[in-house]
Amino acid sequence: MFSHQRVHLLLSSMAVFLLLSACSGTSRVINLGILEMYSDFYNVQIDLPEAVARGQDFEVKVTTYAHTCRERARTDVTIQDMTAVITPYDYEVTYPDGTICNPVISSFEHTATLRFDQVGTATITVRGYSDVQEQAIDVVHIVTVQ
Repeated sequence: MFSHQRVHLLLSSMAVFLLLSACSGTSRVINLGILEMYSDFYNVQIDLPEAVARGQDFEVKVTTYAHTCRERARTDVTIQDMTAVITPYDYEVTYPDGTICNPVISSFEHTATLRFDQVGTATITVRGYSDVQEQAIDVVHIVTVQ
C-alpha cells in the first residue's frame, strides 16, 4: 500500500506534468507594439520632456495596447548623434487548446532611457503599429537639448 505522503507526492507530480503538457504548445510571436487602437479611445501616449540637459539620462515612456492574448516584450533603442528611435514590442500569445482571449483591452508601459551629448535639437521617433491605420507608424517628437 502507498503511504499518504507517497500518494500526495504522486498526485502533485502528475498535476505538474499535466500543467506543463498543457502549456508546451503555447507560442509567443513578437510584434510591434500597438500604439493606437479604436481611434477615439486608445490614442498614442508617449511621455517625454520637452527639454533635457546635455549628457544627462532621461526617460521616455511609451504605452502600447493589447487584447488579453498579448504580453509586454522588449523595448529597443537606437541612438545616433541627435536622433533616437524607440521601438516597443509585445508578444502575441496563442494557446494549443484554442483558448479564446477576452476582448478586454490592457496597456503596457515601455520605458526607454536616452541621453544626448550635444546641445541642440534632438529627434525622437517612436516606431509601432496602428490598428486604426492597419500599418506600422512612426511618431516623431522634437526635444531641445540644453
